[in-house]
Amino acid sequence: MQPQNALRTVLPYKPWNELADRSVKGMLDEMHAEVVCFQEHKARRDALTKDMALPDGYDAFFSFPTLPNKSGYSGTCIYTKRSYLVPVKAEEGITGRLLGSGMSSAGAKVSYTLEERIGGYPEEGQVEWVLGEDGGGFDPSLLDVEGRAVVLDFGFFVLFNLYCPAETNATRLPYKLNYLYALSARIANLRALGRNVIVVGDLNVVHRPIDSGEGGIERRAEEMMEHPARVWLAELLAGPQGMRDVTREQWKDRKGMYTCWNTKLDARASNYGSRIDYILVTPSLLPWVAHSDIQQDIYGSDHCPVYLDLRESITGEDGKEVLLRDLLGSPTLSSQQGLAAIVDGERPDPPALATRFWDEYSGKQTSLKDFFGKKATPPKNAVVGRTASVTNGVSKGKVVVEAQRRNRERSTSANAAKVPASISGLGVRPTSNSDLSQGEQTPLDATTEMTADSTTQQASTSAPLTLAADSNETNEDIIDLTNSTETSPVKPKRKASTSMMQSKREKKPRKTAATSTEAQSNLSSFFRSPTQSLPRARVPSSATSPASAEVASRTEEEEADYQYAKALASAEEYVDEEDAGERSEAARRTWSNIFAKKVAPRCRVHNLPCKAFVTKISGKNKGKKFWLCSKPVGQGWDSGRSKRPREEVNPEYRCDFFLWDSAVKERELPPDATTGKSSSVLQSPLSSKGSPAAKRTA
Repeated sequence: MQPQNALRTVLPYKPWNELADRSVKGMLDEMHAEVVCFQEHKARRDALTKDMALPDGYDAFFSFPTLPNKSGYSGTCIYTKRSYLVPVKAEEGITGRLLGSGMSSAGAKVSYTLEERIGGYPEEGQVEWVLGEDGGGFDPSLLDVEGRAVVLDFGFFVLFNLYCPAETNATRLPYKLNYLYALSARIANLRALGRNVIVVGDLNVVHRPIDSGEGGIERRAEEMMEHPARVWLAELLAGPQGMRDVTREQWKDRKGMYTCWNTKLDARASNYGSRIDYILVTPSLLPWVAHSDIQQDIYGSDHCPVYLDLRESITGEDGKEVLLRDLLGSPTLSSQQGLAAIVDGERPDPPALATRFWDEYSGKQTSLKDFFGKKATPPKNAVVGRTASVTNGVSKGKVVVEAQRRNRERSTSANAAKVPASISGLGVRPTSNSDLSQGEQTPLDATTEMTADSTTQQASTSAPLTLAADSNETNEDIIDLTNSTETSPVKPKRKASTSMMQSKREKKPRKTAATSTEAQSNLSSFFRSPTQSLPRARVPSSATSPASAEVASRTEEEEADYQYAKALASAEEYVDEEDAGERSEAARRTWSNIFAKKVAPRCRVHNLPCKAFVTKISGKNKGKKFWLCSKPVGQGWDSGRSKRPREEVNPEYRCDFFLWDSAVKERELPPDATTGKSSSVLQSPLSSKGSPAAKRTA
């Protein structure tokens, strides 16, 4: 199966989103397949969840890119159902250069002995490497660093799960061709050893014109067959001894049998794609082939699944029945012993590349949750508390304190004469050494416990603790010994004295909506009447002075301002309702015009409303919106004059109309109050092709 990035994106699509178990295991079970192959999973090992890497009932084998700049890129994996078969050997890569110690991308500790290697690796000088544009040599070890192959040996055949390089630009063509040439050399070497081979995956090569949406155009068909990658595939499948394309052999003349579509062009809707995913087998396996096809109705990727059904049994040359499950048994068991081992649930362990041997799943790696285990429960009689070192004119000792808030709030009273200022407000009682030695703690109820050194004089448990301060020491602010945690030492924090704390507690009452007499202030509320807020003091008439005359003058001015503001406030209450309604409607229409939806422009060929797209390619235009013809793409669609000659254009498909959204000025207006129909404002933008966009009036 070849869904792109399937492990992360396939589950939200049908039919997987309708499963009761929406997980990788549920998806694998629904496929009813014994071997499932994924290409381009794009997952990192540290991002895999356990249900992805180790689904119950399956063995999994992964390959990841090892280059630092290729994280979350490429990647291949295979799941095998343990109840049916277990591979004999497993490795990643096609050249055999990742089999040394520490070379594996999936398990750095995996190393292979000669007996554990599948074999058939390309030999020195067997492949004529294609050089780059600079003419320099090619390093074959680069072929296996992008996580493009997982290879399993089932005894009866060797399975290659491949994601071959794409030709994204001219510089990648030599890399792609060298990968294909190394693959064909590996297949040839295995076949020379008498091994059966099955190749599945994304080869990124179109075999024949019938396998391409552009294959019906004669000029394109001729150019297609000249490509060196297509020449390689034709040679691999050539002759009676060549590899067999079993899916095409099942459907020889079937058109439109595509497995990949360009999602940027929305090409899947019109089935404008190509067939680049294959299942190739050696001719000796053809008697076992029951059926092969593609599944275009399964979504979740820009590719669709391709499957192969093998027969459970065939009749041998001697006329006896041969079971496939017997041939897939471990070579350490005979065919009959291998089947019995399956029934009894005693399957041998898979090869070392399997995910079940990763440190995080084999119990060799400490889990993060192990660092957050349950704390040890202290004994019943143990003394638990916070400790701090206290120096206040006495010898140092370990103080176990549990301060009370209410003791802090006590005012300095008769007890203040017995307790120094540095611990004022903390009611403490000592615990005798004899009590501690017996493992018992004196109940102090709401007080704090304090244990001093043996050098400190002890008082009776019933009397309050009295500490004599140094005569040269002045009273300091209170030190708060309670701002500590269970595991960290006490960090004293100085606080104000008792009287200062009491004054700070007297907070001003909040002004709430309940205390306000009005829900909303008006203009006149900002000008208080002097007769209410500024009462005059009684002054004898005979004691009038210039100062009192000035006060009276200022009061008269404030009274005038108040009356003027009151008049304005009264005037605001009388507004013409008809005029207010017109202004409100005008404002509504203005804002509606600003946020109105743009009218889709019409393409110049079909005169149909266009479809909006957003640029996702990195650059200055990323995120910008543009409009294209809404017709689907298909054979002969107008991809531009530089790419498509005019005589090859098929007007039934998308034309070359293009327009940036910033050039679209026409907008939809809200429904008219009288007719209830929408109207539009006419603008006349020019398309990027230089032709006027379609004009339309209301």
